[in-house]
Amino acid sequence: MSALGAGAVEGGSWIHPEHRLKRTERPNPFYCFACKEIGFWCSHSCERCAVHVHKACMLSPIEKPHPLGLLLFVRSFTAADGIFCGACSKQLGGCGYKSIDGKSSFHPCCLHLEKIIKVNGEEIMLKMENVSLRCKWCKKVSIRADGAVIPSWFYVSMGRDGCFHVGCIQEMMRESWKVGRLDQPVRGKEEDNNTRFATYLSIKIKIPIDPSEIATEKLADGIAEAAATGDKSKIRKLIKDFWGGRGSGAGWENTKHLWQLLLAKVGEGIASLADTPIGRAARKVWSTVTEPSKLWDLVRPLLRWASSKLRELAKRMIGMPTPQGYLPYSAQAV
Repeated sequence: MSALGAGAVEGGSWIHPEHRLKRTERPNPFYCFACKEIGFWCSHSCERCAVHVHKACMLSPIEKPHPLGLLLFVRSFTAADGIFCGACSKQLGGCGYKSIDGKSSFHPCCLHLEKIIKVNGEEIMLKMENVSLRCKWCKKVSIRADGAVIPSWFYVSMGRDGCFHVGCIQEMMRESWKVGRLDQPVRGKEEDNNTRFATYLSIKIKIPIDPSEIATEKLADGIAEAAATGDKSKIRKLIKDFWGGRGSGAGWENTKHLWQLLLAKVGEGIASLADTPIGRAARKVWSTVTEPSKLWDLVRPLLRWASSKLRELAKRMIGMPTPQGYLPYSAQAV
């Protein structure tokens, strides 16, 4: 791992001292000579030598203030360092930043991620933290290397039903580009009145579907219909048929997905009340729940409490034995 002194980054001369790097618009993805990651649309390049560099890598300051603390520029991480980016979870193999305490490291371009992007038309927002939700692309909650959990930032939709690792978004961008369905963000001013405008990075791609997700969505629809008619016996049967024989690990993921779907349906129901007095009162309460930062904080303690009760309730309400794995709530998993 090679660190840089003051002024060494200025102008990017350390990257390719033979020739000056010029800003270039690129129709195709490129491999960044500095951080060793893929880039899109704009690079600083030497076409003669086929050297291309991210803008973020080209113009990296020696010290960079960040919400996580002051970050220091490092010219070259190596595989032997075994250091992973805290945003995209990929191993650092070129230039990057590390925190003063050495606990966090990042690719330069990962410190300049779009705050809001669109996936298949749905807006998702960057969360600079790990969240306990399953990524819709890789179907995993955490990214691991040699059994250890690697830190990862997420993009999350308002209702938290759309959640993606930052690293998975980068993979989705490559796949979307291959079929011509990746739209770059554009910022500028309208010619007539100088009004500023901006468009979002937009990814259009077919998301892999886990069969268990389809089953969970059907269960949520069934529970909502039964609840509307007050049919408790139908709700019990739906739960029994769905969770019977499922493993506890998979069941836990299904449970969280089910919670998200049911909460979303409640939100839709409140929205359908429009401007009635009941609707206004309900939205006022619901808005404090559905904010991404607060939704899971509300659900988590409820599930923790329920973990000590559900096996007893299952035996009494469903009328069946409850061996390990039938109902997936686990105090350790919450």
